Amino acid sequence: MELSIDTSTRIASVSLSQKGKMYSQISWESEQNHSIELVPAISGLIERNSISMESLKLINVASGPGGFSALRVGMSTSKGLCKSLGIPIISVPTLDLEAESFRYLGLPVCSVIQSGKNRIYFAVFDSSEAIEYRVSDISEFPGMIPKHVILCGEGINSIPEDVLNKCGDGVKIAKLQNPSARIYSLSKIGYQRFLENDFDEIDALAPIYLRSSQLANAQNNIKGVK
Repeated sequence: MELSIDTSTRIASVSLSQKGKMYSQISWESEQNHSIELVPAISGLIERNSISMESLKLINVASGPGGFSALRVGMSTSKGLCKSLGIPIISVPTLDLEAESFRYLGLPVCSVIQSGKNRIYFAVFDSSEAIEYRVSDISEFPGMIPKHVILCGEGINSIPEDVLNKCGDGVKIAKLQNPSARIYSLSKIGYQRFLENDFDEIDALAPIYLRSSQLANAQNNIKGVK
């Protein structure tokens, strides 16, 4: 059994999966209370499914970008559980998770997450891997993406309509996914990497905040599953 944890944004989720297939999940809208809500959510999920923590073989965690405090809570909780249980950890960038459902439709995909009031995080993916990983002012966004692309992610709602219109007719805007879609992708990608023994080093693992010093590392660590 695997436990997946995503506290990247205001929509937080935890799930249990069996060999990458989601077994049970909880998603909720958090008002910057991840530190209070996360552990009870995990405990409730474990109890509801009548399993023990000791039955977990892997923890997957969304590594950001996202809210500073929210990411830190998810990452520190995941690392603490892995150390106490003696099990591996796998982190997956949140923008990868937002894009996963759309990555094999024949067009580049741009996933978007809100970053403060007037800024967004975004990544542009081709059919196999991310080709850009950036943060920008919302007003500058239309000039920074391909002319033909699928636009997706929780952050779409933070982009004003007049800015979206400047993206052009070649940009296809995906409907906002069910909150469970991102945690489903985390379970899927995490288990695929588990089969490949592609684990993260617990002590070295840190959230992606997309500071300048982390942009290159984020580019190098992006991993997707077909």
